[in-house]
Amino acid sequence: DTITADELWFILVVQFCVIGSAERIGRIENNPDEYEEFKKAVSFSIVTNQQNRLPYLSKKLSKATRFYNKRANDLLAILNSSTVFRNGKVVLFDGLSHTNDVNLTRDEIVKRCPGFNLKSASDFMISVGLSHNVIALDTRIVGIFRKYFNYNVEAGYIQGNRGYYFSLEAALREFCQEKGISLALLDRVIFNFS
Repeated sequence: DTITADELWFILVVQFCVIGSAERIGRIENNPDEYEEFKKAVSFSIVTNQQNRLPYLSKKLSKATRFYNKRANDLLAILNSSTVFRNGKVVLFDGLSHTNDVNLTRDEIVKRCPGFNLKSASDFMISVGLSHNVIALDTRIVGIFRKYFNYNVEAGYIQGNRGYYFSLEAALREFCQEKGISLALLDRVIFNFS
């Protein structure tokens, strides 16, 4: 099945809303009426038909994320990127497959999506089913390691250091393989229950 521009756009909107904190978008997601209203207001077709996209999107994101002006700018950079959308069609996944090496795929996603880093690209890959062999090392997951395993490294340091990120991810991947679960499942379980 091919993902539509509207579906991909909304996944990207949510992805950028969780940067820094998932609290605000989480409240919206937990209120079905508010969620549907938000989803419609920030839809690909609505946003692309706005004359003044930045103020429109910033206003709509103000209840969903702390840094709504920055997130609106990031999202509009993606909207205008020919590596994500071209003539209203999704081109982000061209040449990518869930069977490719996860690190090469993630690097390509980071290249194609302005504003993405290792963590956001990993989370995105899990969300769209591009890989179940990555983990989004966000503040919640790293916080669990700190609290229960005395792992004293900041999430920001891990996210900004490829070697450290890949090393921790490889250790967690090995643990998951021994337990017979996917790394993505570990990611979602920790995220949802922390």
